[in-house]
Amino acid sequence: DLLSKYLPGKLSSASGIFCQLFTATISAIVAYYSYLFVLMEKESGDTAFSSIPIWLCEAIIPFSFLVISIRYFIIAYKNYLKFHK
Repeated sequence: DLLSKYLPGKLSSASGIFCQLFTATISAIVAYYSYLFVLMEKESGDTAFSSIPIWLCEAIIPFSFLVISIRYFIIAYKNYLKFHK
């Protein structure tokens, strides 16, 4: 991201798109593996507090990373469309 601030014109845009796609991809990978983690926690049957299953508290993790991933894919797509105008 720092590099894209100092590159000229189209190179800056291309670098930004690459950064956004990279962020989206890593976020999707983290979402997938955190989902697997939540499934493992669900199988364990542990509780967090007041008889609330621990997996329910942790479910926000894969959801959040999925939202981040989708957001960055959309941003990258919009910037790609601008790049080719």
